Amino acid sequence: MKTPLAVLNGYVELLLSERIGILNDRQREILTQMQASGARLEQVVEDSLSFSALKAGNFRPQFAFGHIEECIAEVAAFWGPCFIKRGIRFSVVNTEPISAFRFDSHKTQRVLSNLLENALRFTPVRGEVTLSTELCRWERRKRRQMPLEERRAQQDAAPNAVRITVADNGAGIAPENHSKIFNAYVRLVQPGQGPAGTGLGLAIAKNLVAALRGEIWVESEIGHGSKFVVVLPIKPD
Repeated sequence: MKTPLAVLNGYVELLLSERIGILNDRQREILTQMQASGARLEQVVEDSLSFSALKAGNFRPQFAFGHIEECIAEVAAFWGPCFIKRGIRFSVVNTEPISAFRFDSHKTQRVLSNLLENALRFTPVRGEVTLSTELCRWERRKRRQMPLEERRAQQDAAPNAVRITVADNGAGIAPENHSKIFNAYVRLVQPGQGPAGTGLGLAIAKNLVAALRGEIWVESEIGHGSKFVVVLPIKPD
C-alpha cells in the first residue's frame, strides 16, 4: 500500500508545482483536496503498520543516556507552529533540571507527538495546551496494595521517574471513556474537534509507553479539559 500511495502523492505534488503545466483555480483546489486526502491515508497506513508491529511484539526499545529536555524541545519545535496556525496557545514548562537517564528518545517523541496531535484536534481556537515535565516518585504497585511501612518509606524516597503531562482546556472526556480512548480505532466526537484522526494514535502511545516500561493515563472531566500523563522510569531495567 505504501508504494502506490507514494506514487499517487508524488504525482499530485508534481502537478501542484506547475512544472508540467499551469493550473486554473478549480484544478488547484481539486489537487489540494487530493493532497490532503493522500496525506491522511498515508498516516492511516503508517499508524496501522506501527500498531501491528507493536501488537506482534516486533518492537524493541533502544535505551540510551540522554536529556529529556532536549527530546521535548525537538517535539515542541515541530508542533509549536501547528498550534500557532490554529490560534492555540502552546507552552513548554520544565519545573526543574533533570539529569540524563536511559530512555528511548525517538519513541518518546512519537508518544508525545501523538498526544500533541490529539490536543491540537480537540482544543478550540484561542485555547491553551501545555507540555510539562517534572521528577516524581512512581509507585508501580497501587498504594492500597502496599504495606503501611512501605508506603511511608516511599514518601521519603528519591524520585525514580519522569512525569510528562500534555494538558489542554478543551471539552474534556467523560470518566466512562477514560479507558476506551486507548483502544484501537476508538474516536470520540467532541465540540471544537479538528480533522478526524485514524483512531490509533492513543492506542499506539499506550503500547509504546508499555514497551518503554512506563505508564500512561488520562485525567479529565467534561468541561474542564484533559491531562494526558506519561511516566517514564529513570532506570527502565
